[in-house]
Amino acid sequence: MKKAKSIWIGAAVVLAMPAYGADKLDRHSGETLARQAPIGFKSVFSGDRNGASVQEFIPKAETLKTSTSMVTVQVFKAKPDLRPGKFLVEFGENYAAVCPALSHTNVLNGSASGYDVSLLAIQCPRNPTSGKPENLYIRAIKGEDSLYSVQYAYDHALTADEKVSLGKYLESVIVCDTRKPEHPCPAK
Repeated sequence: MKKAKSIWIGAAVVLAMPAYGADKLDRHSGETLARQAPIGFKSVFSGDRNGASVQEFIPKAETLKTSTSMVTVQVFKAKPDLRPGKFLVEFGENYAAVCPALSHTNVLNGSASGYDVSLLAIQCPRNPTSGKPENLYIRAIKGEDSLYSVQYAYDHALTADEKVSLGKYLESVIVCDTRKPEHPCPAK
């Protein structure tokens, strides 16, 4: 990746603090991504893409064509060698090929709920496809069964309130495992 530039998110908080506040949990036996759509978002896609299970959410009042932000959740199953930091470095390198003027933070690494977690923030001044600015915060979590990626993309400068909401949302996304007490799932 090219240029490193500081982008505020409160990354230390997002990486270090497991938040057990998700009010929607995909419950099944075993490893699970505990997450919810951000408040005020609706699901616009759920399916498989490029070897991953994918869900996409946009603000309820918007359409895909008019959307100012999107949350994308990806689950890469049976990828034991895929590490969150490496995944984000490669993601950033691929994104830089599309957006040469890209700036980004360094990949930050930590843990949450006993799993390795990495975070990357990217700013693209003009996405060639949309012609708009595109900014991404990406949290990747390496479970024992899968790698999980949650991307929050938006096309505008975030307000202070939006930054707080974004940090809380990303912090609330954790991996847990009903089979292992060292990876507890939040209460419903």
